[in-house]
Amino acid sequence: MNRYLIIASVLILLLSACAHKYINPEGGGVVFRLMPPVEAAALIEERSDLQIVDTRTGWERSSGWIANSVHISYFSFLFGGGYDKIDKQRPVLLICAHGVRSYRVGRALIKRGWEEVYDLEDGMKAWRKEGYPVVSEKEELAAESP
Repeated sequence: MNRYLIIASVLILLLSACAHKYINPEGGGVVFRLMPPVEAAALIEERSDLQIVDTRTGWERSSGWIANSVHISYFSFLFGGGYDKIDKQRPVLLICAHGVRSYRVGRALIKRGWEEVYDLEDGMKAWRKEGYPVVSEKEELAAESP
């Protein structure tokens, strides 16, 4: 009986970590918004000043990334780094594998003074599922060759 209670408790904790609300934690003119892939793709096309930040691990990113994104691992943010690599005056689109880590980074950015932060809903999983392009290391190396 205790084993089932422990399993149920762990499942509830895991599900609650994945099911998060997207709120504007600071209020006012601050934008912190969940964005489905179709809207994120449109934002990327429309906003030349957009910073695309991939918060996945290096291993996860090696499977492909969104063009023009910079890689700053979630763990860099977790230990207080990475913030100096993002311009506070420009909008930020955050990406991770499933949307949980990027949400946490987004909240941290808002608390540190960023005013326009977007989070890719369901992360790269959704981006790929919707058929949006990804860049691979092989493609990037080919583009850099003369």
